[in-house]
Amino acid sequence: ALVGALIARPRSGRWLGATAKDRISGMEEVFKPHSLPLVVLGTFTMWFGWYGLNGVRVSGITNPYMDYEKGLLAAQVFMNSTIAAVTGGTFLFLFRKPIQGRWDVTGCCSGILAGLVSISAAAASVEVGVAFAIAFIGSIICLGASVAVKAAKIDDPMDVIAIFFACGWWGLFAETLFDWGKDFDNFHGANGFRCAAKLDGSCLTGMGAEVSGANWAMMFFILAWVGGLTALIFCFLAALNLAGGYQVGPTAGLQNQGYDEAWHDPVVGYDLEDVMPKTSL
Repeated sequence: ALVGALIARPRSGRWLGATAKDRISGMEEVFKPHSLPLVVLGTFTMWFGWYGLNGVRVSGITNPYMDYEKGLLAAQVFMNSTIAAVTGGTFLFLFRKPIQGRWDVTGCCSGILAGLVSISAAAASVEVGVAFAIAFIGSIICLGASVAVKAAKIDDPMDVIAIFFACGWWGLFAETLFDWGKDFDNFHGANGFRCAAKLDGSCLTGMGAEVSGANWAMMFFILAWVGGLTALIFCFLAALNLAGGYQVGPTAGLQNQGYDEAWHDPVVGYDLEDVMPKTSL
């Protein structure tokens, strides 16, 4: 998302005449989401799907003969996911109030997703109280990243950079920091209630630093791989754009007309001129 936003450039007029304070404190009416009900519906749909995403961490969860331990671990994963979503949504909703001067529903939706992203790596290896702490810190990181993106004049309409990039990094770090293994010596990770063990069954020691290093290495490899490939794709599309074959960055004319009307069919869902007078709204 970050690479794509940088190459595609902001929408026409997005930051025109806006000071850093204006960019951070709010969004012009013309750039706000056109349907908050759809934003909320999409958020809750993703929240529901996240139980499947985090739930598959429990090996054999679809097995009808799943044992008692896996059942308990599944319950732990679902509870951690729920606590994280509620915590992230609540606190980001509260944090945005003094900045924007009004209650922001989209901020609550962003916080729900930020909490879910933050807990994903550690859903099967932390306690409920820790899940709350991870999501709380994740909401702060999401807010800070969102503010930084706007201050840098990067046009990210859905706060994807703050939610998935910043909170994703935090989630990988939090997994090793808060793993319920003893002190920082043992590590459970995907093993759930059981520690990573030697062949004789005893817990491996010195795992905290080793796994932390592995996670940080994975972060940088993911950044290089995804960022590099995304840059290649968007640069190729930008080259086509210069040649007149493909539209990457937004133009004023296309933006005013609307991408749905210009590119998609049918557009009747947005033609409300004849419908609205007949309603009681």
